[in-house]
Amino acid sequence: MLSKKPASKKKASPKSTPKKRGVRPASAPDLSWHPRFLEILGSTCNVTLAARGAGIDKKTAYNHYRSQPDFAAQWDEAKESALEILEAEAWNRARKQSDVLMIFLLKANRPEKYRERYEVAQTSLNINWDDLTEEELAAIAGGENPVTVLSKRSR
Repeated sequence: MLSKKPASKKKASPKSTPKKRGVRPASAPDLSWHPRFLEILGSTCNVTLAARGAGIDKKTAYNHYRSQPDFAAQWDEAKESALEILEAEAWNRARKQSDVLMIFLLKANRPEKYRERYEVAQTSLNINWDDLTEEELAAIAGGENPVTVLSKRSR
């Protein structure tokens, strides 16, 4: 009969480091899709279409936008270009056929002159309703401004 030798156990050398399972070394992100994405974004101003055209998920695009300042600057520039193209087309259409579009463009580009103007004044009054006379209560209930009613009192 053959005798079995006990299996020898290897001792870990003090200088070796244990391997981590499931952890890959960090690699540089794939940037090959950036030019195509920016090209489409610059003509459509639409992230979903640009991502689809570049063959990536739009979440990937937004992650790169948040983590890569240079890409974010190019993204913003591409969107601005797309908006300028859109604005130029809007101006052409406004001149040829659309008074409503012309009004919107004037409001956007000269708001100090063409915007809607609303004035809102808020007055905070601390009124002790028990101190008001019947006439004052009736005037306020009739729609008169409480400030006007109370200002008559001090005369």
